[in-house]
Amino acid sequence: MIFDYLTTGSIGPLGVGMPRAEVRSCLGEEFRTFKKTFLSSNTLDAFDHHAVHVYYDDADLVKGVELFSPINFFWRGKRLLGESYAELKKYLVHQGVVFSSDDFGVEVDALGMGFYIPDISDDGDFATVKSVYIDLTVG
Repeated sequence: MIFDYLTTGSIGPLGVGMPRAEVRSCLGEEFRTFKKTFLSSNTLDAFDHHAVHVYYDDADLVKGVELFSPINFFWRGKRLLGESYAELKKYLVHQGVVFSSDDFGVEVDALGMGFYIPDISDDGDFATVKSVYIDLTVG
């Protein structure tokens, strides 16, 4: 499945405010449900065969999506998961996007995107983008 982030509020077949039952109907009935952390107010659905986690608000409506490499995630025509930190930075600068980096990855606050790059401290520019979280409520 291809997840193309074209418009704020939606990615691929998923959109902000979509009910959990509709997500499950769309992505399939094979999923795991769990809380990401003990502080999470609701469970998420992990669709491992799509390499996707879907996050819900307290009313069980979609609020965010996390996509994992090697899923096909595109933003403005460019595949970003599996790319190096250097490639991601270069592309974001080329797109005129303001971002910040830390020991865990890259945040693009204005777009609600957070790229997880776990080896960034060790591998620097050669570290690989492993996942992206998209807050679909931003925008």
